[in-house]
Amino acid sequence: MKALTVIGALTIMTSALIIFVPEEAEDTIVEPVQRRVTAERTSSTADAAVPSTTSPPAMSSDDIAERDPDAINVQSNPFNQTINPPTPKVTAPPAPPPVAKEAPAVPAVPFIYLGRFIENTDYAAIIQSGERVVFVKLGEEISGFEIERINEQGLNLVHRATGQRTTTLTRPSR
Repeated sequence: MKALTVIGALTIMTSALIIFVPEEAEDTIVEPVQRRVTAERTSSTADAAVPSTTSPPAMSSDDIAERDPDAINVQSNPFNQTINPPTPKVTAPPAPPPVAKEAPAVPAVPFIYLGRFIENTDYAAIIQSGERVVFVKLGEEISGFEIERINEQGLNLVHRATGQRTTTLTRPSR
């Protein structure tokens, strides 16, 4: 019942506003203002600052088809497109690092240093190769090894084939 009372009161108030609104209220509606453009404002700088509102001419579907024949198909069914993925760039894998060549192993010295002695102001070495005892001087070659140095502890040798240096020591005493 309370709701009907509220609805009735609202209806009466609305009717009163419609009937008793003064006619002067119609004159208070604000119309949009149109400004006149003066000669000072029509300079070229003013024209440059105002963007052009002209739109390009509408193109018909025939004009679009002349430019791009596939455009009509795309416009009629945008899901009927074939999109090719970009081709991946193929690059060669990096070259493996160069492998350091291992120096060939120096073969075992085929003789034993027994000692040294002085012959004509130069040292000479006494070596044993198997059952043979040989005397060698500085710079001589025996079994592919050149005698580079003779001292009390042993011989310094250079393997001729590889150029590698090695040392042979005196054999331990028994």
